[in-house]
Amino acid sequence: MAGVTKSQLNLKINIYRIIRYGLIALLVVIVIIMLSGKKESSASFESVSAAVSGSITTQKAVLNSDRYLKKYFGLNAEEYDGVLIYTPATNMYANEVLLIKLKDRSQADAAAAAIEERIESQRTIFSGYAPDAVGLLENAVLDVQGNYILYITDDQADRVDEVFRNSL
Repeated sequence: MAGVTKSQLNLKINIYRIIRYGLIALLVVIVIIMLSGKKESSASFESVSAAVSGSITTQKAVLNSDRYLKKYFGLNAEEYDGVLIYTPATNMYANEVLLIKLKDRSQADAAAAAIEERIESQRTIFSGYAPDAVGLLENAVLDVQGNYILYITDDQADRVDEVFRNSL
């Protein structure tokens, strides 16, 4: 070992140890994040939808049938394990609630994209004459939790989202 002193060798060894422990710590963090990720809920659709429905206080949205999922979002209710939809009571309101229980988590991206498209469409429609509705749309909640999706446009969106999360 010509040219390398013992202190230089110890420094290199310490640097390698630091790197090794840093990589191990990073791996542990990644595993923890992956394990604590969005897990599928075993809660029944009936219990989650009852909790969400019970937390909706607005008169500006009304409970509607699954066919409105196709009309407003371009999604087919038969492709999901459950759908709950509240639509605007009149065309002057933007208040909506959509709860979907996915059959498979792979459906989440397509459903979320359809919801985002709906939000953008509504934002365009209301931008010319209803600034309050645009404000609601700007603060809409789209929450994907494992095998459930909640979308809500309402003054109480955060509170309803909290009820939704607690019901899972």
